[in-house]
Amino acid sequence: MKKISLFGRELTTKTIAALAVISVVAIAATYTVTQSILVTAQEPFSTTEVTPATITLYPGETKTVQLHITNDAPVTYGIVVTVTPSITGDCSWEGYQGVEGSITAYDAANNKFNIATGDGYINYGVSLPANADGSATCTIDLSYSIERQAEFTSG
Repeated sequence: MKKISLFGRELTTKTIAALAVISVVAIAATYTVTQSILVTAQEPFSTTEVTPATITLYPGETKTVQLHITNDAPVTYGIVVTVTPSITGDCSWEGYQGVEGSITAYDAANNKFNIATGDGYINYGVSLPANADGSATCTIDLSYSIERQAEFTSG
């Protein structure tokens, strides 16, 4: 039987068998996996109409209408909401009046809000002047844009 030596030392049959097992285990335990993951973005917001669509006002009265925004994502976003009214008739657009639900005001004077997951509402005022005719009517056509950004934080 032929003798095998490694680094000047003679190896026994048991040692050779053990080295063979270790080599096989080391080779079998090393592997590489390559996989592609498809990521699809989904728009987190949905909006409904500004409600209510019909308002009855007494001369001199102000009522609130709400822009309803739903954030379906588990992320809080910053939003810049720009509402542009076009008024026909005697009523007035009183602008921002407050927030409800998942929306918080960050810098309302500059139309900046944060919206967490869920339903949120931005309230706007509509008024009729005190000297308006009791049969006055008006129409306010609204266009609004919502710009999604990272959550607004102070500092």
